Amino acid sequence: YCAFFEGRWTHLHAKYNYQLMLPNDYVSQAHRDLDVLRDVAVAHYSGPRVKPWKMVQAARDSDLGEAEVERLLYDDSLRACMGGNSSSSAPPGPPRERVMDGVLIVEDQSKASGQLPDNIQAVMWEWV
Repeated sequence: YCAFFEGRWTHLHAKYNYQLMLPNDYVSQAHRDLDVLRDVAVAHYSGPRVKPWKMVQAARDSDLGEAEVERLLYDDSLRACMGGNSSSSAPPGPPRERVMDGVLIVEDQSKASGQLPDNIQAVMWEWV
């Protein structure tokens, strides 16, 4: 929906709706070629690990209260735990397969780490 243009939309470039942490075998080459820190105008915070307002210590579905907002505003140590994986430190399992919008995605668990990439954490921290 847009109140300022006429006609039908057929495409919205990823730099205007960049969804953080989409798998490379799911996105277009144009999406993969973007430098998230330099090129992206609007970040899309979809997915359980990329929501900066979801505190590591808070329940996943809890709302932000006054204490959590104050902590986001003043506690710079939170950046170190942004994007942390809550899973155990068990060795990686076999590749994980899932289907996203009809596209088979294979995630190599041996390359998974507890933290999100630095550029994704920077975009999340910018939201704060």
